[in-house]
Amino acid sequence: MVFDANAYRATVNDYRRQGDMNALEGYLTQEIERLRESGTICAGVACTCGKDADALAEEDAAWQHNREQGLVVALSDLADLYRSSGVWYKCLETYEELRQCLVDEGLENTPAYASALVNAGYACLDATDPERAARLIEEALNALGDPDPEIPTAVLRARAHDALAVSWAMRGFAEQAEQASDAAAEAVSVSCTTGEDFIGALSNHIATLAQIGRVDEAVSTVRSALESGEQTLAAQDRYTLMNLHAMVLYRAKRFADAGDAMAELIDLARASNDLTAQLPSIARNAATMYNRAGDAEKAQSFTALADQLES
Repeated sequence: MVFDANAYRATVNDYRRQGDMNALEGYLTQEIERLRESGTICAGVACTCGKDADALAEEDAAWQHNREQGLVVALSDLADLYRSSGVWYKCLETYEELRQCLVDEGLENTPAYASALVNAGYACLDATDPERAARLIEEALNALGDPDPEIPTAVLRARAHDALAVSWAMRGFAEQAEQASDAAAEAVSVSCTTGEDFIGALSNHIATLAQIGRVDEAVSTVRSALESGEQTLAAQDRYTLMNLHAMVLYRAKRFADAGDAMAELIDLARASNDLTAQLPSIARNAATMYNRAGDAEKAQSFTALADQLES
């Protein structure tokens, strides 16, 4: 086996914990180069191990599949690293390499191929290139084709339509943005019934609604999700939605409401002894929101709470 997924992931996670992004880039680059240079493990009649040609061919096919899987994983991680660092030309170049790797593996018109295109599309949005983003997203949707009940792709479709909505909005096409957003909402609803990452899809959709100017709808959607899932939402999912609720209100310049939403999150997490590592920064966010609202007393109170939680 040329690619050990467990050892690879442990190394990547270690570099991330250290915060050494240069070392992580170096490791990923070397790993990609190593996997590219890895060839066949044996060559037919030239092999002296005593195995017949069929067995050798089967082993070599497994070897190549493992190698190509490793390349896909490492290229994806490298593209994500460049995206988080804002190095757009390297990010998009790496996504193009990933696309070619998937083509070489015969995975065109598959969810894996479409996912790579959608991720590249989001990177283009971050890089303020909505036209290129739209081209990539349209290609991804074409690759997915019509929904297949046997293949869960609702979350991927939701992400694609949300990205398309943002690309339309960035270019000033409000009607098309709304249509794409509605298509995303439909896909999010489907994901609720397929066992996919419903909360992830919903969170992304709510953020999209806020980004394209449908702030009231974003607030309504997140509140509805919190109320309807009061008894069923896992704690982490509830915290995710509560934080998103506060951020949407903040984006709408409803600073006092945003502070109150963040304060509610803090109270719930402290009562459950959850989010202990994140609470200081959450409290400082609440202080910022109250400060923007002109409530110096509450801002000072949450700053003091953050200091207390850090001590």
